[in-house]
Amino acid sequence: MQVVEDAVGYVRKRPERFFSMGVPEPLALVTHIVSETFILGASETCAVHRGHWWIIRSDVDWLKTHPDYTPEELFLRIVALPQAGPNSMRAEILLTAFAQKGSTFERPGG
Repeated sequence: MQVVEDAVGYVRKRPERFFSMGVPEPLALVTHIVSETFILGASETCAVHRGHWWIIRSDVDWLKTHPDYTPEELFLRIVALPQAGPNSMRAEILLTAFAQKGSTFERPGG
């Protein structure tokens, strides 16, 4: 196993490893995150596209599903997603590497 010190930089330099078309594309990022929510236990997830923004909402806070990483760390590390099969990874780092802006929100009380 190779330890990557700058995981975001590693991902930015190798988009062809993370996207089937070889380049980062917004719909591919959204599709990856939506799939991830279901793999991690969601029964309802919604993606909305408004202007340059994509909004993803789910009935499960998928950012809190990993016992070893905080939600913030998921955006900075390459984290395995074994539930999706061998060599699968979580998509949050792709957002950090390729999205122009991003925000997360937690529903009050949950």
